[in-house]
Amino acid sequence: MFTRQLKRLIGATLATAALATLALAATPAFAAKIELSYLPPIIGIEMQYRGMGYADANGDFISLAGATITSATVKVDFTVPDGFDVSGFHMDMAVPVINATSQYFAVEGTDLVQLSPNHYSYSLTTSDFNGQIVASRFAIETYGIDADGNAVGWPASVDHSTGFYFTVNAPTAPVPEASSAMMLLAGLGVVPVLVARRRRHRDC
Repeated sequence: MFTRQLKRLIGATLATAALATLALAATPAFAAKIELSYLPPIIGIEMQYRGMGYADANGDFISLAGATITSATVKVDFTVPDGFDVSGFHMDMAVPVINATSQYFAVEGTDLVQLSPNHYSYSLTTSDFNGQIVASRFAIETYGIDADGNAVGWPASVDHSTGFYFTVNAPTAPVPEASSAMMLLAGLGVVPVLVARRRRHRDC
C-alpha cells in the first residue's frame, strides 16, 4: 500500500529502469562489497533521494548505478504511548533496481511484532531486491494513517536501527566507512518532507 506521491516516484524509477536496461547490458566486474543504510529519522517524515550511492572521502556523491544488490534487510523498532493503535503503520521504499523480484519494499502495521504494551519491532532479510541498481530517484516514507485516512506523524520514539539496509557488489573502489554511507541522510539530494502537512488517503 503506497501513497500517491510514492507511486509516482515508483513509476519514475521503473521508467528509468526500462531506459537503462540496454546501458546496463555490459557491466564491469564487481569486487567491492558496500553496505548502505537508509534510516527514516522519525515517523511522519518522507525522505527523497537522487539515487543509490555513498559519499566519498571528499563528500562527493558516488553513484552505484550498474552495481548489484545482493541482500536487502528492513528493520523496525519503535515505542509508542500507552494504548496507541499501530495498525495504520506504514514504511515504504521504492528500490531503483531491475532484474529483481520486486521494486517495492514495505512494512505494514500487520507485520509488526509486539514486544511489550508499548514496544513494536519487525525484521526481514530477503533476496527479492537482488538485481542491478539504476540511476533513478527514490523515496522512503514512514507514517501512520488516522481514522479519516490521512497520513500523519506519530508520537513515537524510533530506534536508530530502523530503516532499510542493502549489501551491494560494486566495481573495485575504496569502500566507504559506515559514517560516509550514513551521509546519505545529510545531503546528496535528500529532501525531507513533512507528510503530516498533506492530506492523503489510503491507496491500495
